[in-house]
Amino acid sequence: MGWSDWSWGASKPIDQDPIKNLDPSLKEFLDREQPKAYKPATFSDTESNASSRTESPQSAEAKRRENLPDTNKVHESRPLPSQSLFKDGRYAHIWKTYTPESEVIAASESPAERLTEYFKGRSNSVHETALESCAFENEIWYHCFDTGDWKERARKRATLCRKEMKAFNRCYDLQSKFLHALGYTLSTRPEDERRNEAVQMHADKLYHRMLAYEEACDDARAKKRPPPPPFSVFDSEQKKAPMALITMTEAERLIFKGDDFERKTPQEQELQIMARRGDQKVAGAFRDEIFDWASQQHEKRNKRQEKVVSVLGQTVGKWVVPDEPPPIQGQEPEDASKFLK
Repeated sequence: MGWSDWSWGASKPIDQDPIKNLDPSLKEFLDREQPKAYKPATFSDTESNASSRTESPQSAEAKRRENLPDTNKVHESRPLPSQSLFKDGRYAHIWKTYTPESEVIAASESPAERLTEYFKGRSNSVHETALESCAFENEIWYHCFDTGDWKERARKRATLCRKEMKAFNRCYDLQSKFLHALGYTLSTRPEDERRNEAVQMHADKLYHRMLAYEEACDDARAKKRPPPPPFSVFDSEQKKAPMALITMTEAERLIFKGDDFERKTPQEQELQIMARRGDQKVAGAFRDEIFDWASQQHEKRNKRQEKVVSVLGQTVGKWVVPDEPPPIQGQEPEDASKFLK
């Protein structure tokens, strides 16, 4: 090799090419990971991609419409519904094409969606009703700084109306629990509104019955006398002790345990248990629909598991889609609506 090779550099022989000596699998990996050359998109490609994106919502909407009942179908054998104001048969031909709203909702929503929407609306309705029942306590709290003599105003400003705020919060909490315990429902029919009004009146009555007992206990404590014996607020005769009208289940004993529950009075403990049972009673109306929907979901899950197991094997397949117990149709719990007297 001459001095020109050292100064200008000589070309490498073909045998010394480093890529030639690489393992074939490594070369295949490098070729696969090499970034692809940029290719500008044409107008036809963008148009086809846009059409594919716009077709999916339309197909989903078309499938949803297929499940909806035909509202123009004439039902000759259908009797006159209760919604008709004319029981003598007038306008019966119009009612032949009537489709109840419940059938439309059942075809457009799953039971889980209906249950979620129902409880969301029921929670808002209970919130508004409890605020209406506690309007007096709310008014006192709202005008706290503007009422009373100068000593009372000084006390309220020093404590930031803590006493009034505590009274309102407790009223709202207890009124809400009484509404849940007595089976307050979402008003969808006129008869529901009438029943909810009766429930609201009775819940307010039980709330003031509880306050009267607490005031009697405070008065007896101030006069250093033994307090009156506690009674169940759900007992109209006020003779039975709290928790005497109900029997706690094993699940309720596991749920209602701890210092927070033990610090409550016996009447508050009874009310909390009955409020939970009232929610279970309302949810029981959807029990059959939820069970059927859960059974369908369980069957689909088993089919997915079988497909994954056939591809990846039983060990990996059951790790990806683990086994789940089938849904069990539960029993309807006790409720407090029988105490609505």
